[in-house]
Amino acid sequence: MAASPLTRTIFAGRAKPADKRNPTGPQQWINKEDVTQAAVIAVAQHLGQPGAYLELGGPGQPTVMLALLSASDFALLEAARLANAKEAAENGE
Repeated sequence: MAASPLTRTIFAGRAKPADKRNPTGPQQWINKEDVTQAAVIAVAQHLGQPGAYLELGGPGQPTVMLALLSASDFALLEAARLANAKEAAENGE
């Protein structure tokens, strides 16, 4: 399993050493499958506690929050919207 630094896609599959003389060096995909959505869902479920969230982002990328709403439902929320909801909750609104 690996994430592409160019497309931010999470792939799963089989890989082999790019150079047979260096088996611990760079790898070359033999076959791969886009598992981004399944991986994100698995992370949401791993958070475990409804109300838990994970901040996602990177250089040059917008920040988003992955929030676990219930034991099986999650939402990918814009950071500003989540921040506003958190502030409202803290203020008793």
